Amino acid sequence: AKKCADKHINATLYNNRAAAHFRLKNYRSCYNDCKLALEMDSQYTKALVRLADACMELELFDECIAHCKMLEGTTGKAKEFREMAQKALKKKNEKSRDERKTIFRRKKMESAVTSVENAILERGITMRNSDLANVENPLIGGPVSGVHLEDGKLVWPVVLLYPEYSMTEVIQNFHEDSTFQEQLGEVFAERPEWDVERKYNLNSIRIYYEDDSKPHEVKLKSTLKSVICRKTYVVEAATPAFIIFAKDSDAERRFLNED
Repeated sequence: AKKCADKHINATLYNNRAAAHFRLKNYRSCYNDCKLALEMDSQYTKALVRLADACMELELFDECIAHCKMLEGTTGKAKEFREMAQKALKKKNEKSRDERKTIFRRKKMESAVTSVENAILERGITMRNSDLANVENPLIGGPVSGVHLEDGKLVWPVVLLYPEYSMTEVIQNFHEDSTFQEQLGEVFAERPEWDVERKYNLNSIRIYYEDDSKPHEVKLKSTLKSVICRKTYVVEAATPAFIIFAKDSDAERRFLNED
């Protein structure tokens, strides 16, 4: 479209378009059109007011304050624009505070992740597909707290798989020094709803894990640490997983006879 030769008319057109953008919350486009209007007419108060509003929405607080100071002396509305400048300053300080909090939280999380990684290395635990800062395990449906340290000890989320019923269960916080007997005693304190044949209880199960070549049995009296520190154990997606069968069941026999 051809521009009009009259700068004042062009400034008005840009300002009108800026007003439309502001109503649609297209604040960056509003900001740009206000700038163009002021290039055409540097004394265009309406465009400057709208520019200050757009700056507030875009969190360009220093620029908003500068425009408010200019408007204080030129519009006869000194109180209104002084209050707007104070609001922008308050929002600027709040944003700075929130950014500092975010940085602090991120550094704290990074420090915690580093401490966990060091503890895992010290124990010689083999990990695979395990970015501790951002890990998702496809076996777990909902949110689960990741591996973390408590008094220098690792606490893990642990997945229990029941292939016979295609069921999965998560122990949210399995302390590395806890035994499977302790943890599964809580799991089987009440009969699981899916155990319609009443085959699964602490005295009638066997626990396994698989490496790339074969299954390995886990004794109930074993601690989590003693198992996941084995050379044959690999922790996938920062979540140890174990397979549970009813003793001498057809499902267990099929599992053990698989090539």
